[in-house]
Amino acid sequence: MTFKIVIAGGGIAGFATAIAFSRKGHDVLVLERRENDSEQNGSAIQIQPNGFRIMREWGMEEALQKVSHDNEYSHVIDGISGKRISSIDFRSRGGIWYGLRKDIRTIFQQAALDAGAKVVFDRKVRTVEDTVPQPTLVLEDGARICCDLLIGADGTRSRVRQALFPAHKPTVQSQCTFQVRVPISVLMADPDTAVLVNERGAQIYFAPERSTFSSIVESRGIFDLQSGDHRYRVEQDPHPEVWTEPFTDMAWLRERFNDHTPAFRKVLAAAESCYKWRLVEVNDLPAWTSPSGRIVLVGDAAHAMVPFAGQGSSMGIEDAYVLSELLSHASATENIGHLTRTFEKIRRPRCELIRRLSHINGKAWGEADPQKQRIRNKILERAYRLDTTNAVPNSQASFLSPEFQKWLDEWDADAEIRKALNDNGPPAPQRANL
Repeated sequence: MTFKIVIAGGGIAGFATAIAFSRKGHDVLVLERRENDSEQNGSAIQIQPNGFRIMREWGMEEALQKVSHDNEYSHVIDGISGKRISSIDFRSRGGIWYGLRKDIRTIFQQAALDAGAKVVFDRKVRTVEDTVPQPTLVLEDGARICCDLLIGADGTRSRVRQALFPAHKPTVQSQCTFQVRVPISVLMADPDTAVLVNERGAQIYFAPERSTFSSIVESRGIFDLQSGDHRYRVEQDPHPEVWTEPFTDMAWLRERFNDHTPAFRKVLAAAESCYKWRLVEVNDLPAWTSPSGRIVLVGDAAHAMVPFAGQGSSMGIEDAYVLSELLSHASATENIGHLTRTFEKIRRPRCELIRRLSHINGKAWGEADPQKQRIRNKILERAYRLDTTNAVPNSQASFLSPEFQKWLDEWDADAEIRKALNDNGPPAPQRANL
């Protein structure tokens, strides 16, 4: 049976959801608040092996390769001394794809259109209503759109989530990332910085109360440096209410990282501009669905997390896959509520565990105590060399174990769906709460 699906939000999670449902023949409409191609944040993102596996199943591998590259490695470096602590080899794990968010979002948008979804830009959500017989999306211009399933994929400031849970507020962290981009050609002119460009793989720099992720972006000819300050308090932010914005105080940024390696400092010196993004989480929601189950949250709207596991985009892709697969078991609109609640039962534990991993990583990367730094470095030096090839996936294993890494990379969504449906029984009609 096919349904009318309306998706609020045209980011990666929203378009991934549109792809997943359109491929199954549903009538899909995506509404995005921004104008087309108006995304200001040029941040680069990773698609982890688990997200890439789904994209490959959807036939998106070639498109992804055009706008990103496989980093193959992540090198962990002491940002002060420049000493390499360890390296993570992703080649046997399916690769780790790196590109600009805007470019990757564009290929998701095109894949959604190719699959048959309709996309409308510059349409802002005012609220949603969990009405019977159909949920309703209310736009700022007063237009009302009814559908069989309404999906909130509208990010950390989700209007859909706000309407469902008005008392809930995202958790604003005392952490900010400051992103700079420098042309590769500029860095290649200096032997110190040319080494960074020629290094195959990403670099993760550890420093007291700071950490940095950097990589080339081959498709754009730039070097991307995302420097995180783990104690950039809201009180010291000139615009605390603005989570993402251009940042003009380059002198402050250079001073904040002036104890780093000469090559690192030269990258900051060559940068002409910077973009700030405040780290924000969405957690402890009462539910991911409305009382009827006919409105559901996905991606950052449901589970935004700090970026230290690099799994944000891949979690949204997984959400899309699981939700669409579950809805293929619906024989009537009355089944939808049961299946969206099953979706939350499947996805929430995995997302919460990865959230914990992100927090632990962030704390370790920015560790300030010298003794704890030495212990951390010894643990990572050993752990990152472990081979996951023959490991058995286990979510309960140590975060640094091959078994847990295997669970991250090769999570079996189809097996989880089968298990959940068996445990919860077949979909049964659900009466909406009025």
